[in-house]
Amino acid sequence: MKNMALILCVVLAIFASADKTTLNKAELKELKEEGYVIKRDKKTKKGFISFDINRTIDDVFKDIKNLKSYPKKIEDVSRVEVYDKTDNIVKARIFIDTFFVSFKNSVLHYIDDNKRHISWELDGDFNDTNYFAKMDGYWSLKKLDENNTRVFYANDLEFKGWVPSFLEGYLFDKGLKQSTFWLKPQE
Repeated sequence: MKNMALILCVVLAIFASADKTTLNKAELKELKEEGYVIKRDKKTKKGFISFDINRTIDDVFKDIKNLKSYPKKIEDVSRVEVYDKTDNIVKARIFIDTFFVSFKNSVLHYIDDNKRHISWELDGDFNDTNYFAKMDGYWSLKKLDENNTRVFYANDLEFKGWVPSFLEGYLFDKGLKQSTFWLKPQE
């Protein structure tokens, strides 16, 4: 079992290197002007957001890793149940209640404490009960200085079947900010 965890960590490290963790000049300008950079592709359902916060990298990473606290921090998350945990992998069911729709997804979270990186994907053992056909993504953090951190978050969603366009738009457009801005201190 430990060998399997080691193999998964190596695979994670290989794929983590492909994650977007830098901003180009235009994105840095947008970050300065808007307070965040957001990229959304409504056709492919891929989304990316980055912002800077006045918190230590360790404090931010600790908050992100605390999956059970998400219902208190993320508006539409009603419950999180951790159903398995090993050294670097946390399996959790995430329950969402939005509008008149409730659904759940079983998600594998791969945690790299050294790189302050978490990636996730749907747990294939629960494909029959997952709401999405695909839900991949990552959190990655960059230390700017002792008290400031740059947050990178991305997701790639694919619905199983027809979803009302208003719900799809809501999940996609509002979801990027709602899934991340809880990290920002209230001003």
